[in-house]
Amino acid sequence: MIALTKPKIQDVLALPSLGDTPPPEVFLKRGDKNLVCFLRHTGCPFAEELCRQVSDMAEANPQWNVVVIAHGSEAVARAWFKDIKLSASVTALVDPNREIYGRWGLGYCNVSELMNLKVLWRVAYLRVSGIRNRTASGTRWQRQAVFLVNEEGRLDWCHVAGNVSDVPVISIVPDRRA
Repeated sequence: MIALTKPKIQDVLALPSLGDTPPPEVFLKRGDKNLVCFLRHTGCPFAEELCRQVSDMAEANPQWNVVVIAHGSEAVARAWFKDIKLSASVTALVDPNREIYGRWGLGYCNVSELMNLKVLWRVAYLRVSGIRNRTASGTRWQRQAVFLVNEEGRLDWCHVAGNVSDVPVISIVPDRRA
């Protein structure tokens, strides 16, 4: 279990805007569509919901480079990816110190985004569908986001969570190659 204590502030650059070139990362593949998903924390039901969608999307679109990034303990994250059956079509990375998160403009959420009635309702809803809190690592305060980087290396779409339960519907991301 991870505590609700907010960790020391990390270095966070500005969030990239649509049309911008995102930070250069080794996991981005030029010439391919790249779906890059930053998870809240390992064990989070909302991160698991996102990973399930991303797994389905990666299986349906093998030409895409699909990446999920967790933070916290590498060992806990790897075990969690296996436990939730993250697709082998997804590249799973662990950023223990949240340095990649910071380069992409992802800092912490505030208390009203972390704890509110909508979040509690969504946790209960996910529990009914089989998604639950699991062994956790990282910080509950980390903001979750999804970015789509096009073949030319520019940001085409992004979704930065408005609260911790805000998970985008990945299937609506258009594939212009189809």
